[in-house]
Amino acid sequence: MRADTKDRELLFIRHCESYGNLDFAENAPVYHPDDPPLTPLGLRQARALSSRFEKGDLDRVYCSSLIRTVQTVYPTAEKLGMSFDLLPQLMEYGTGIDMTDRDRLREHYPLAVIRFPEGGGYGGESEAEARKRAESAVDLILSETKPGERVAVVTHGSIMGFFIRYLLGITQPEPFRWIFDNCGVTDIILKAEGSGEKPRLACANDRAHLFGLSERET
Repeated sequence: MRADTKDRELLFIRHCESYGNLDFAENAPVYHPDDPPLTPLGLRQARALSSRFEKGDLDRVYCSSLIRTVQTVYPTAEKLGMSFDLLPQLMEYGTGIDMTDRDRLREHYPLAVIRFPEGGGYGGESEAEARKRAESAVDLILSETKPGERVAVVTHGSIMGFFIRYLLGITQPEPFRWIFDNCGVTDIILKAEGSGEKPRLACANDRAHLFGLSERET
């Protein structure tokens, strides 16, 4: 539930369990090595994630342009009746493709808005390049949103630390490693301009929406 405030809230959500998170899975579909879809458990996690939100809870949703993040956010988008923007800049560190097949996205995920032309992805990028990419993605999101808005950003585990450290002003590289679980929510509050208050980490890696969800139920 959103608060009545002039603060801006960014909810960073790591994708749900994908086949890329498993060492082995029977009956796994064929997929590009950089673009694994969600597992059956991951799809249930995505439905559970939607239980966190009601209509009016989110003003804007951004998502990386890979299938596991699109599948993660889609039940929420359907529930709220809102489209979401695909940003390749939110992709995982070192991803070699620019996005999931566009025809597949248009056919099966019509709420996903493809904003950018085809590109080459970010395969082979250095850590410094990934950091700059993450910072530019955050700057873009901040330029397109307003104080008082609540924004969901659905992305990936390795790149999330760059987003969080940039917003909180933590020196790079980090003095410790951030760990983000599948379907975990990390909430950053950006205080109203002129308040003099620093950004606040409201919660990190929250997975309360998954309580009671069987890990291997099919």
